[in-house]
Amino acid sequence: MNEDGFRTEELPRADRFDAWRERAAHSHAPVEMSSARFADFRGFQQAVQLSAVPVYAPEGQPAVVRRTPRLIRQSDPERYRLSFIRSGTVGTAVNDRHLTYGAYGLFNHTTWAPFELRIGTRQDRVKAVSVEVPRALLPLPAAQVDRVIGRPLGGGDGTGALLAAFLNTLTADARSCTTADAARLETVLLDLVSAVFAHELDAVDHLPPEAHRRILILRVRALIRRHLHDPALTLAVIAAAHHTLVSHLHRLRSRPTKLTGQPIEPTSEPTATPKQENHSSQTPPSPSPQATSSPSPTQSTPPAPTSQLIRPAQHPGH
Repeated sequence: MNEDGFRTEELPRADRFDAWRERAAHSHAPVEMSSARFADFRGFQQAVQLSAVPVYAPEGQPAVVRRTPRLIRQSDPERYRLSFIRSGTVGTAVNDRHLTYGAYGLFNHTTWAPFELRIGTRQDRVKAVSVEVPRALLPLPAAQVDRVIGRPLGGGDGTGALLAAFLNTLTADARSCTTADAARLETVLLDLVSAVFAHELDAVDHLPPEAHRRILILRVRALIRRHLHDPALTLAVIAAAHHTLVSHLHRLRSRPTKLTGQPIEPTSEPTATPKQENHSSQTPPSPSPQATSSPSPTQSTPPAPTSQLIRPAQHPGH
């Protein structure tokens, strides 16, 4: 897995903004860019290349980025881009939708449609993490996915929060991952991106069964980590929260995945195994009612901390 970083402060001041613009064109697609800070632009970008999917973690001063029809005709790598805002504000104009996102917002656009991004709408420095997915790699019909391009995606809860946590962890731990890990991590990342779009389209059933299983493992491990020291956390509670059966969780626990190489319990925290309860019925108990409304683009909530959400596989004998 390849990982590198680019920092404008390492260049002469007069060259910094042009270099930043060239970096954006190289890592995404040709764009127009302007900034009131062009005389001394300060920015940093970390790039992580899995296999076919790149992940970027940029941090920079206010700027306006545009992709025009002329630039699209010039070059189009046909990629979806999803960006999670770590801090700062970004205004977007995509498919005639004009929105402003704050911290923990998750927005999207494509390389084949015009867009405008106003980075730092409050003249603030913006930190983000983005993933670019080739159009051909999503298991969903392209015509359906195109319907949600430009819509706000929930980055503070649900699958959007899992995606954000995954991206944050991947960029933080990139140097510890090997080339062999890249393919496994890319598979999970594609599952999460597909699930975010499928949720917006109400088309979760279109995802492959194995993708459902991998995402369920991530959800369960995230829940366990959030409530690790809660004595009321039992397998029945976990099953109910994920609308599945206790017997299904037992199968997940006893069958390490080729992607994580371990059962669903997290191992980076003090040892804690959810309590088991005896149930004569296989019907999962109903979880407590909770509000499920998605946060607005400007009022997102932070994802639950899952600093060790992803782990390379450990294969005996390899």
